[in-house]
Order: sequence, then C-alpha cells, then structure tokens
Amino acid sequence: MFTYNNEKFYSFIGNGLKVKPVCYSCFIHKPKPPLEALRSRELGQCRNVLPKSKSKSEKEIVQWFDGLIREATKRGLIEPK
Repeated sequence: MFTYNNEKFYSFIGNGLKVKPVCYSCFIHKPKPPLEALRSRELGQCRNVLPKSKSKSEKEIVQWFDGLIREATKRGLIEPK
C-alpha cells in the first residue's frame, strides 16, 4: 500500500488567518515572500503585511455616488436640484 507523504498538512489559505488541510504538493509549493520582504517585516520597516482590502469604505462609496450624480446631471440623464 502506498503511504508515502500520507500525513495531514495544514496551511494558511487566502487572506484570512484560517488554517485548512492541504495536499503535500500544495504545502510544499505554496508562494513564499522574498527575502527582502521577510527582512523588512522583521526589522519593522514594513507595517502592512496583509494585502489591501478590495472593499470600499463608506467615504469612498459616497464619493463615487456623488460623482455618479454629477456625471448623470452633466449628461442630462437626471434633472439638477
């Protein structure tokens, strides 16, 4: 019976800090940060190590909506107030 590398491997998957079971190949070949990034993290030069969130803040949504209203008014799709 083939039992080589038949152990359970766990790795961080996605942007969260949740650990999930993965296969041996995914565990070995996961992307690793370059040495410069690791050095910057350890020295405290890099404050933001997680990727930037793709969600928008309330301020950004309001700015987008105001721009949408201005553009619609300029093109005559809605009447100005």
